[in-house]
Amino acid sequence: MTALTSCGFSPQYGTIGGSGATQFDDVDVGSIPDRYGQILRNKLTHVLGEKRGHARPLLFDVDLQVNFREIGYEKNLNTSRSEVMILANYQLKDRQNIQPPQKGMCRTSEYFSMSKEQIFQNVTSEKNAPMRGIETISRCLIDRLSILIKRIKPQERQ
Repeated sequence: MTALTSCGFSPQYGTIGGSGATQFDDVDVGSIPDRYGQILRNKLTHVLGEKRGHARPLLFDVDLQVNFREIGYEKNLNTSRSEVMILANYQLKDRQNIQPPQKGMCRTSEYFSMSKEQIFQNVTSEKNAPMRGIETISRCLIDRLSILIKRIKPQERQ
């Protein structure tokens, strides 16, 4: 890491030095309802870390919406194309109300096919599409959170 930092590179999700502390040490992730919300929260806390027993100064709340819709059929009506749209509205709140909440959103769509003849493929496709979307949303949220944290002045977080 030291060789890279001397060239002007710096870690995106951490600090330089051996302390092991990261920029996410001050952030708690709020609960996110429903099954997809649980999966998303687990992905976020895997990257951010989760310390039990005390509240961190910043709270990251996410409102997750997952919607399915059919978008078309093939001419023979044996196969349909569907879309899962995932929208995550988020806000980073300072628990001491020193700064106003920082808000934003991440959005993605995943597509999958459903066949009247291949039932197992349908189940797998319908299950995997939202999981791919949740993975994309989690990466987007981590990137956005990283930017938001850098905007908050260190003296105001303490």
